[in-house]
Amino acid sequence: MNHLESDERLRNRPEELMLWDWQCTYWEAEPGNPGGGGKVILGVAWYDRAFFDDRKGAWFGAMHQRIYQELGIPLEDITVTHWQLAS
Repeated sequence: MNHLESDERLRNRPEELMLWDWQCTYWEAEPGNPGGGGKVILGVAWYDRAFFDDRKGAWFGAMHQRIYQELGIPLEDITVTHWQLAS
């Protein structure tokens, strides 16, 4: 789904108050890692600054921590970076 389709979907469903949307997911394998490790890049678009400011730490919430634990990923191996599109 491209960003225009995503924006249109949000406009058509204002009652759901969807203030974020998945944009893309990328996988970069770590060369030479016998365990098959690598990097997952999740692209999330946030459509409201106040909502982003309130929820940007969700990756560290209990639900996400359970997922990391089930996958065997130590928290110290997780890096989250936020980028802001220039106006």
